[in-house]
Order: sequence, then C-alpha cells, then structure tokens
Amino acid sequence: MKANAKMMDVKILLVAAFMLVVCSSESHAQCASVYSNSGPDAAGNVHAWAILTDNFVNPTSGCAPWTNFTHTYSASLTVTSPSGRAASSNAGGSQTGGGGTATVRTDVFLPILREIGVFTLSGLDTINCSVAGLFYSSSVYGSFSPPPPVINGVSDNSTGSTTIYQGATGYLAIYGTALTAWGETPTPTVTGDSGLTLATNWASDTQVNASYTVDAQAPVGQHTVTLRTATGQAQGRIQVAAPPPPTLQVTWNGTPVSSGSTVYITPVPSLPLVASLIPGAQGVTLTATASWTVGINYIGPGSYEYSCSTSGSQPGNSTWNIGNLFGGGSQFCGGSALVAATYNGSKASLSFTIQGAN
Repeated sequence: MKANAKMMDVKILLVAAFMLVVCSSESHAQCASVYSNSGPDAAGNVHAWAILTDNFVNPTSGCAPWTNFTHTYSASLTVTSPSGRAASSNAGGSQTGGGGTATVRTDVFLPILREIGVFTLSGLDTINCSVAGLFYSSSVYGSFSPPPPVINGVSDNSTGSTTIYQGATGYLAIYGTALTAWGETPTPTVTGDSGLTLATNWASDTQVNASYTVDAQAPVGQHTVTLRTATGQAQGRIQVAAPPPPTLQVTWNGTPVSSGSTVYITPVPSLPLVASLIPGAQGVTLTATASWTVGINYIGPGSYEYSCSTSGSQPGNSTWNIGNLFGGGSQFCGGSALVAATYNGSKASLSFTIQGAN
C-alpha cells in the first residue's frame, strides 16, 4: 500500500451548527470517512461524537487490494464551553485487512450549566498502517450555539385539546425544540395576546407548561402564544371559544337525582335537596348570576290539588339549597317537581317526584 494513495471521503453533519473538517488526504470513493454530529441531550449536556470509518480493510469495498496489513485508529474530540470549560474523549482500535469495514466512535458530554454563547468543537482522527505508516489524518473543528426555539404544537395540558374557553384557567403544554435554548434559558418567557394571560410553570427543551387565564370577554377565535429565549422567539396558536352551557345537577342527601326519579321527605322532617350548575368545560368558572325556580304540583284523589313554588338568584358557582327554601326546613311540598335554572341566557331543568317517607 502506498502512502500517497487517494483514499478518503469526508461527510459532516452538525445540528444547528457550523462544522469544518480538514483532512490531509484527497477524496476517493468511501475508502475512509468521518461523520461528526453534536447537539443537546436530555440530561442538560452538549453531546458531540465522531465516527471514523475505514473501508480499506473490507475486501468487498473495492478499497483493499491487500490483506496482509493492520490499521490502527485514534479518534479524539473536545467540546469547550463559552467560559472555557472543556470535556474530551479518546477512542482507538485496530483491524487487519480482509476482516471487514472497521469503525471507531468517540463521544463527549459537556454540561451546559446555563451558559450562554458559542460552544466549540475540535478533534483529530488518524489511521496508521503497518505498511504505509500514517496515511489518514482528519482535523475536525467548528462552533455551534443553540438555535432559536421552534413551536410544533400548543394544547391544554389536562385535556389535550387545542381549544380553551372564555373565563377558563388551566395549563397549556407547548411542544417544540430548543424551547430553553439547550438550557441556557431555563425559564423561557411565555406570553399571550389580547384576553389570554400566560406564565411559565415548568420548562424543558422539548416542552414548556404555562398557566393560562382566559378573560371572560376574550375574543373568540385563534390566539397567539409567544415563547422567548436568549436565542430568539417562536409563536404557536391556541383556539379560544365560548364555553358550552352549564348543566344542572340536583342531589338528594348527596346522591345525584335523575330525571323521572323519586326523592323523599324524611320523617324528621327534612328535604336534603340541593341544586347546582356544573360548568360546561374544564377550567371554566361560572362568574355570572344564575336564576332559579322550583315548582311542585300535587293532584290527589277527586279534585284535591295543590302547588307551591319559589325562586331566587345567586352566583352561578354557588349551590341552591331547595330544602331550606320551604319554611326554613319545617314545611315541605310533595308531588311532581320541576327545578329550572337560567345562566347567561341558557336554560336547564330537571323533573322528578317528591314523596313523603313518614
């Protein structure tokens, strides 16, 4: 094997970075190559690695005319932070001709530690031949820094829905890449537009959770979510809609009452009957006033008939104690009952029967 053989091809890929590889040999097929890459990992490090590939020892590659030689490999790599901290790694190996393609990989991990600025990468990969001596030497160097954030999606963190509602509170999940600039911005700033208030609650490089409050009068439609780091900003979208109307719930002694069922005045006597409105969507608070009515009608044998009713209004998020409305709990009516509520123009009602248990 001759030392001046043309025998290498260099391929480089670097995530969000600039990378340059210098090699003493000229390009020729895939007889020798270096692949380098770097980026953040899930543990808060810059992870850089290089893979040296030697096809001269693979008789099927068209690069190995002889088999009676040995190649020895050395791969070194160093990552340096903006403040000068550094981490290095070295790897080596050897392969005899005719044994198949050989590779050597070296990995370096350097904690980001919230440093802001440019990280640099340097390295040297060599191949020594037992016949030709040193015939491949590749210097790898470059610089890189976190890219601007990218938002791929925004949804309610509890429901997964891309729609939230007027008057609601909760948490948004913001998905993407470089959302904390590889940890350089551990708490990115998250803001909403008109009627949507946001604040960062928890953050990683791929997901940020932000608390949200939607004003009761916030415009219906698409709203913009903006996330900012030290390297730039990104925008996502969330839909704001009018909340579904609330539903009416009536309980007897804590048990939900269904339409057409029967509840009882106890021998005490008492009527533990309570009505409330349930918001139509998670996170919605009923801040307006609800109007209530209850009517009870009894038709007995012959022409005997009586009815009683009462009404009132109170905050929509409060309960309505029906039993206490009749004479402070000492006078009750039995018969066919209808409880109805009106909230922001939406009406709900429930029909059931009240009987005596004594």
